[in-house]
Amino acid sequence: VKTIRPETNEVVVGDEESLYSKEIVCDRIALMGAEGIGAEGLRARVRIRYHHGGEYARVERAGEDMARVTFEQPVRAPAPGQSAVFYDDEGCVLGGGRISAVCGRQ
Repeated sequence: VKTIRPETNEVVVGDEESLYSKEIVCDRIALMGAEGIGAEGLRARVRIRYHHGGEYARVERAGEDMARVTFEQPVRAPAPGQSAVFYDDEGCVLGGGRISAVCGRQ
């Protein structure tokens, strides 16, 4: 299942490859271990699920409490409502947010 569209009562299915995305948008972001996200963005390891090992990504501001996350390698099955947590190279939490949109599906 790629997408559920409750407003039209549709379920969109696809093959395994179609579940991968390179970009997500997060809202409700909170930055804890970072001074902030500068104009050039922030490189961080981003985890989108508890058992997800994380993937390096560029985190950039996309609004007051929003961020655009562009992964270096596509990640499998990010979904709106999931948390995205940003880590530094030592595994310390820099911040995170709630996935509000998934872009760039393969």
